[in-house]
Amino acid sequence: MTTEERLEWLENEAKRLQGEMKQSRKMSRWLGIILGVCVGAWLITGVLFPQGLVAQDVAKEIWANNFVVANENGQPITILGAFEFGPALYMYDHKGDIKASLAVLDEEPRLYLYDDEGNTRLGLAVFEDGQPGLTLFDETDTLRLALTELDTGPSLLFFDETGAVAWEAP
Repeated sequence: MTTEERLEWLENEAKRLQGEMKQSRKMSRWLGIILGVCVGAWLITGVLFPQGLVAQDVAKEIWANNFVVANENGQPITILGAFEFGPALYMYDHKGDIKASLAVLDEEPRLYLYDDEGNTRLGLAVFEDGQPGLTLFDETDTLRLALTELDTGPSLLFFDETGAVAWEAP
């Protein structure tokens, strides 16, 4: 290759490189603009929506007769429902045994706690006349003790294994 050919080749190469550099600058500008728009949008959404972009049209109310919350195995662990007797919340352990319930029965709020066999062991209620009541049950689900507040004052009742009153005060 002669010197003139080399110079011509170098000039052509320089022109080609200048063209590529122009293209590269244009591309860099566009990438900068796109990056700027993306960062700006990210900053704006972070300022305007600090909780993130979430659905704005969420339901204010959900109407249903029952809600069932299940564990990862699909086994119900909580049931909230409107039943024939009134509203109730039931809670179960990992084995599916009932452990607690909160319900309104006959217009009276009641809370019950259960043992491993599913027997009621403790009850707490506010009766129709507004008087509170605490009840304890034995392992056979038989009422054994009741403590309540009557119009005449507090009352304590003990029951035998058949559920009959064995002793009361006053």
